[in-house]
Amino acid sequence: MLLCIDIGNTNTVLATFEGDKLVHSWRTKTDARSTADELGLQLRGLLAGDAVEITGIAACSTVPAALRSMRSMLARYYPSVPAVIIEPGVRTGVQLAIDNPKEVGSDRVMNTLATYTLFGGPAIVVDFGTSTNFDVVSARGEFLGGVIAPSRDMLVRNAAPPGAAGRAFGIVSTGFNFSGILSPLLFGWIMDQHMPHWVFGASVAFMVMTVLLATRPAKANVCVAAWARHPAICTSNIPSR
Repeated sequence: MLLCIDIGNTNTVLATFEGDKLVHSWRTKTDARSTADELGLQLRGLLAGDAVEITGIAACSTVPAALRSMRSMLARYYPSVPAVIIEPGVRTGVQLAIDNPKEVGSDRVMNTLATYTLFGGPAIVVDFGTSTNFDVVSARGEFLGGVIAPSRDMLVRNAAPPGAAGRAFGIVSTGFNFSGILSPLLFGWIMDQHMPHWVFGASVAFMVMTVLLATRPAKANVCVAAWARHPAICTSNIPSR
């Protein structure tokens, strides 16, 4: 059984495959400070819980420190199991058609290979992780480049005033929950009225409203910052900057 390990900046995902069939999967927290022994005990516990016997290992990582510990762990705890670690110099069959191939992480190489193998090309791969990656795959399976964008969590952390990240996440999560409840009712009613084009109209209206609220004068920003430090003083009397 093949064990696959994907070490990301936030989570480490492990899975076992029997041929093309996914058999087990686990998700753990990535900690670059974890030692080889800690990783070995954790992996043995996961495998023993489901009585898994592995015959091969494939791993990739976007965290160099975590990869060093993982490499030491595999050499110490699984010395007789064939292992492949995806890193610069390893042949994957993916041609990196960019100026500096060393800038491409192993996770993006594997995304390209998996997408081309499963769906062919050309294609665009969207990977929602600690960051959001948009990668372009050619008709021949080449990596043509892409964009790394901040994730929702990164945007909220950086946009929130000091000490207010928790409140900001609460507001964002509440917005998602409300939209998940109200959107089906609103759009379902629109469809019942035989006006499907208004679904797109309403979506555009909400997007414009979001942009307008996000670009309001600085008065609102001052209020938010003041509320984060002293909620009681956040009133309409706070002057604009």
